[in-house]
Amino acid sequence: MPARGGVVEFVLGVLLTGLTVLFQHRLSLPFTPRVTRLTRHQVGGRKNHSIYRGSGCSSNQFLEAIRLARIRPDGLSRDPLKSNGTFAQDVALPFDLVGCPTPHVFTKDEACDLLSSFGGLYMRGDSFVRHVHHALMMILRDRTDGGLKESGHLSKCRGDGMFVDRSFDCVKNLLWDSQTTEEPVCGGQVHAYIQAAQGPDGHNIIPTYRWIVDLPISKRIYSPIIYQSGGIHHGYIEPVLGFGKRNFPGTVNLWAGLHAPGVNIPKMFAETQGREIVKAYNEKIEALLALQTTGFLEEGAMKVLPFYNVTEDAFSYDGVHYAFQVNMEKAQLLLNLLDIVWGDIAQDGGLVELKV
Repeated sequence: MPARGGVVEFVLGVLLTGLTVLFQHRLSLPFTPRVTRLTRHQVGGRKNHSIYRGSGCSSNQFLEAIRLARIRPDGLSRDPLKSNGTFAQDVALPFDLVGCPTPHVFTKDEACDLLSSFGGLYMRGDSFVRHVHHALMMILRDRTDGGLKESGHLSKCRGDGMFVDRSFDCVKNLLWDSQTTEEPVCGGQVHAYIQAAQGPDGHNIIPTYRWIVDLPISKRIYSPIIYQSGGIHHGYIEPVLGFGKRNFPGTVNLWAGLHAPGVNIPKMFAETQGREIVKAYNEKIEALLALQTTGFLEEGAMKVLPFYNVTEDAFSYDGVHYAFQVNMEKAQLLLNLLDIVWGDIAQDGGLVELKV
């Protein structure tokens, strides 16, 4: 648990956030938001409406289908040569979902349309989370070096190279905030930010609330997405339980389950982060979160994206991390899930229409 001083700062941050949002939301809106009825979660309109949700799988069914999926014997993620892709359209999902149709592979325009209908996307975690952020930026920008702030900075930081932190010096030029590029991501309509953190605690939750407050007023009427995880070396999740419980609109809270270690995991890591240990850690987190709530959009809910089975026996370049193919799979699964969630919120009456 965070120290007493951290708890006090956290509480003050929450109070200040609530007051700021309340006054700015009521006094400064340059338009009139209209919703079907008052709901905790709100989203904006989309050109494509819903792409995958109409397939018949609910959010919970989709997550369970991912949990049960396994890589096909001929799956691209098993082969380092065949899986060396560069663009979003190069991705071919190497697994089939049990009880749900094959996930849709989102294009740049479709992904921009989807994410711009939420308040924003705040990602917090270690390199596993950061690599998913890279993959999303590659989709949203349709660029082989989409995770870099400046184009053409390093030719080796493209495709698979975008995810090999220790081999190439890409980290110094990483795109942490989608609003800081010369060419705005999705025309500036998508607010995506990655906070580097080993795991959740009271101190690194405070910047999340500040980020929400700093969103443009036009975005603050939509539900933001909070995507986070903590490595097994960090070991606790309690500080983020119930995150955004009293926020309005409510946050969409997601926890990224740890992926499977590669068969080539170094011995020094296998003793503390081997397959059976990671499985047990994932199960413990899922059991804890299941006690909080069952519904995806219930107050304080946080759902787990279970990445273990869909990455087991995939090729890992160092036994711990994955490159383009697997991280692009994670990003596409996230987009499909958000497509379902968007439809659920809209159906529940949370679709906001703006009248200037």
